[in-house]
Amino acid sequence: MTDEITPALAAAGPTRERLWAAVDELEAAVTAPAPGRVDAWRARSAATLETLLAEWGDHIRLAEAEGGLFDEIMDQEPRLAHAIERLRREHVELADKLGSAATALERVADESGVAASRAALVGLIGGLSLHRHRGVDLVYEAYNTDISADD
Repeated sequence: MTDEITPALAAAGPTRERLWAAVDELEAAVTAPAPGRVDAWRARSAATLETLLAEWGDHIRLAEAEGGLFDEIMDQEPRLAHAIERLRREHVELADKLGSAATALERVADESGVAASRAALVGLIGGLSLHRHRGVDLVYEAYNTDISADD
């Protein structure tokens, strides 16, 4: 365990902030009123989900890049390999769910479609939140640093 802020850890901060801002924006969009404004609801939700998909891709690239955060943690704390592998699996699973949600959102045509899409997206936001907390725990164990302190 180290107390120093490494380049990979420093790079994670801004990416993490953008990612969770995108999650917050998606939550605001999908929980907005939809009666009588399904098209506007779908358009806003789709736009925020598109932004989130881009930020999710950046998050994955940063964490999994050669010499990135996961490699750095493995070099310093190999005992955390299981936690890293879990996060890698979640990256794939959540990316697939985000993509499926975007496809489903395109087909929303009425308020019942809004309800189904909203339920799926709120559940997905919960999954992203759990992933976030596991990542915070991993970083704390590896670096003795709380990257969620600004939350």
